[in-house]
This record gives sequence, structure tokens and C-alpha cells, in this order.
Amino acid sequence: MSFIMTFVTKIDFYHCHPHYIAYQLHKKMACQIRRPLLRFQILALSGGGVRGLYTISILAQLEQALAETHNDSSYNIAQHFDLIAGTSIGGILALGLASGINARRLYEILDDNRKQIFPKKSAKTLRQAFGSLYSSEPLKSVLEECFDNKRIKDLNTRVTIPAVNGTSGSPKVYKTPHHKNFRIDKNLTLVDVALSTSAAPTFFSPHLMNDSFNVDGGLVANGPALIAYHEATHFLEVPKENIHLMGVGTMGSKRVLNSERGWFHGWGYLTGWGVGRKLIEMTLSANEEMQNKMVEHLLGDQCTFIDEELTPDQSKSITLDNASDSAAQMLRGRGKERGQKAIGQANIMDFFNHNAQQQFFTQE
Repeated sequence: MSFIMTFVTKIDFYHCHPHYIAYQLHKKMACQIRRPLLRFQILALSGGGVRGLYTISILAQLEQALAETHNDSSYNIAQHFDLIAGTSIGGILALGLASGINARRLYEILDDNRKQIFPKKSAKTLRQAFGSLYSSEPLKSVLEECFDNKRIKDLNTRVTIPAVNGTSGSPKVYKTPHHKNFRIDKNLTLVDVALSTSAAPTFFSPHLMNDSFNVDGGLVANGPALIAYHEATHFLEVPKENIHLMGVGTMGSKRVLNSERGWFHGWGYLTGWGVGRKLIEMTLSANEEMQNKMVEHLLGDQCTFIDEELTPDQSKSITLDNASDSAAQMLRGRGKERGQKAIGQANIMDFFNHNAQQQFFTQE
């Protein structure tokens, strides 16, 4: 027993010795120096059709304020983000920002071309019962003018763009080659990726690429924040505590079921679900809300979502495909107002103290 007590006493004495304590402090400090908390910023842009005009109005307002502060008319808000994720119209905007087109120019492009992409149609229900409501050709023309022949590997910011492979029935996330195993997507054109993520069922036909039909990514992730978080932690191995995420929505409204359904009270595809339109809208709004909540639980105050809900009256006219002047005016007005409010919010403006490292994938 005396031997054990003596041994324990020696151990305690050794652990309390000033040299040992100094050595442990030195090790801890050295470890902290080797592993600094490097901030990693994500921008997540939701889907929502022409309502993306609200999204880009917010970003354009923030960008304009930054451009004036830095006295740089060509300022691109993308320079502050290490990863940009986008779905559907959010995917198109993400590709635009990552390719070097700034938010103010994207705002002009979307506003100038909204009526060509979503022309006014009559008898929508009948049209959607037998085919896609809109042709993809006007959208394709706009994308070709913006992106020319640029490919994923030509981007200067990491991106994740969700879609659904309709041929296999599986989710697909298009990505820059920011990981050693990512080799498949790098030669895809931005036009093809943009058309794939935005091919909303019954609104546009599935986009054929590499012998596969691609459908709107909003079916699996209308809000791409959770996909972006997973990309950062799993593939890029960014510690959770380093991640800061800004999500920008499209001022959508929750699709709810109405017990007063008119002349026929059944829950059929034509009656209760509006030839699938209401089903699609509920899928988009519900999965976005669920995934955003999960990201809020994961990141807490390290994530910020900028969005608003439409009032019941506004939701009747502000839809995925109403590109009228009055609807656009409301989207622009609400977006500009929300952007101006954001300029006064410290938690949002903190994102613009960080400059992301520019990526070069061409030689990957």
C-alpha cells in the first residue's frame, strides 16, 4: 500500500510541476495556432420561378451598397462566398454569380426577359393537363447569351446545383470539381445545368442531357442550404463551427389545402390538386421549410435566412410564373425594401467582411 501511495504521489507531483504545466500550455497554444478558425461562407438561393426577381433584388441592393463603399462599379457580391448553392431560378442566379456576372446585371437580365420566359397564357389548366405550359427555348436563348459556351470548370466559385435525374429517379447535384473525386460534371455547359435545375414539372419539359431527362431540383431541395452544409462538412471537411450561411428566399407562400374546392369536392389530380400544380407548389414550399429548419438547428446563429411570406391576397397574383408588370413591380419593391433593411443588420453585413479565395478549376 505504501508503494502505491508513493507512486500516486509522484504522479500528482509530476502533473503539478511547473515545467509540466508550461509544456501542456505550450502544446495547447501550438495546436490553436496550427488550426485557426477559418471562416467558410455559403450563399444558398432558393427556387421560385419568376419570384427569383425578389431574390436578386435583395442581392443587387446589398451589392450596390458595397460597390459604393469600395468605389468599384464592377463589384460582385460573389467574392464574399466560398460556396454558392442554388436551386431552379436560384441555381441560374448561382451559376451567374459564380461565372462573374454581378447581382445588379443579373437583376436586369431577369427583369428584362421575364415575359419572354413566362409569356401570358390562357387555359393554363387545360394546357398543363396535356403538356408543358411553357417552351424552354426562350429561357435557353437568354442563358446562351449570358453564359455562351462556359462550362462548370470555368467558374471561379464553388457551386452545388441540385436537380433530379428523371431517367434514374435519383437526386443529382451538379458541382464544380472542388474535390479530387469530382470529375463528372466539370465539362458540362452552364446552359445545360441551368436548364436541368429549372425544369419544373408541367411548367417546362424535362431537359435532356447525356441521354438522361433532368427535372427541377426543387423536388428534392427547393432551399439548397442543407445540401450546401453537407457539401462543406462532408466533402470539404470544413468544421461546423467555421461555417456561416446566408440563405435568400423567393418570398413564397405555403401551399395549403382548401376545403372549399368549388363544384366538385373530390381530391383528384384535376380537382383537388389543380392538374398537379398545387401538388408541385406544396412539395416545393414544404421541403424548403423543413430543410431550412434543419440547417437552423445545425448552425444556430451562424445562419441567416432573408425572406418574407406573401400575404394571402398577394399570393393570388405572385406565383411561380406570373411575369406581369404589376407582379414584377411588387417583387422588385419588396426585394429592394428588404435589401435596404438588410444593409442595417449587423449579422448580415458581417458576411461582407470576409473575402473568399478565388477558385481555378480549368486545369483540374
